[in-house]
Amino acid sequence: MKIYVISDSHGDFDSLYKIFKKASPAPDLLIFLGDGIKEINDISSIFNIPLIAVRGNNDIDADEPYERIEIIKNHRILITHGHGYKIYKGKEPLINKAKENNCGIALFGHTHVQYLEKLDGITLFNPGAIKFARSGSKKGYGVIYIEGTKIKFKHIDINNNLFLRLKNFCF
Repeated sequence: MKIYVISDSHGDFDSLYKIFKKASPAPDLLIFLGDGIKEINDISSIFNIPLIAVRGNNDIDADEPYERIEIIKNHRILITHGHGYKIYKGKEPLINKAKENNCGIALFGHTHVQYLEKLDGITLFNPGAIKFARSGSKKGYGVIYIEGTKIKFKHIDINNNLFLRLKNFCF
């Protein structure tokens, strides 16, 4: 199973469209971590890709929840934008929430910085931002591959040529 994880598009429909137009094969699922609900709903409809979404702090009129727990291929995943966890001050509140809900993975956005680390048994994954990357991070998104019990995380950095560099991590 191939899952695209996207966050913080902030109205950049054109970049999203290019990403999905070039996707081959298309992802099986799209997870959106907030701040750009309108354009991600449009992308999901245009490319007919199932969507799991949460709203971000800038998604004022959105109906989506700020967080949710999903079970995907036997993996319990906490999905959140992250602003409610004061993520800039540390990862402990996010890790604790994942543990409370028996999640082995926590997906979050908000910081606009790509991040992947396993802390205290929880894999934390931030795909970065489609628009307004910060702190030296490249604009980008994430891909999760699930094959049986194996799960692989990738950061994909985008530029005007769309794919600049791949970073891989698996366990």
